[in-house]
Amino acid sequence: MSLPPLLLPLIPPVPLKCACRHPKPEDSIKPSPLHPLVPVAERFIHWLMPYGLDYMDHLSKYFPPSIVAHNCIVLCHCIMQNSLNNYVAGLLCFTWFCDNFLIPKTTRMPATKALLCIFITSHGTGHVGQGTLTSWVTGLELWHSINSAPWLGKGHLNHAIKAACYVP
Repeated sequence: MSLPPLLLPLIPPVPLKCACRHPKPEDSIKPSPLHPLVPVAERFIHWLMPYGLDYMDHLSKYFPPSIVAHNCIVLCHCIMQNSLNNYVAGLLCFTWFCDNFLIPKTTRMPATKALLCIFITSHGTGHVGQGTLTSWVTGLELWHSINSAPWLGKGHLNHAIKAACYVP
């Protein structure tokens, strides 16, 4: 006698609101010294995570802090302003998502494949287009690069983006 296969019913994802599209008080980013209120284009430089702070602290043993900071600023300036503004939307939504699910700041960078995929699929399924999701992921990858954090989303996220944009 064989057992029937255990099949889980496909449950449509619960649409999540994103602070970057519909700002409401309950959807705001939680106050944090790691996320100061700065102009949009400066968030890649000023929104820090423990990983990035540890890395900058390590570099400051060898280089003056001004050179370490200059490195981050130059990395940000290699991106066109319009693209940077689009990338920041992904950073905002990712931060809101992590705040909403109480993801510890130490777990947000480097972000695991699972965290990135759950973020993309929960925000994208039937709600956000493929171009927007791709821009968000590129922005998160840039944020990791500025903070010298490993990027763990390579390849795997392309499948998550395609899956999130497919609505049967």
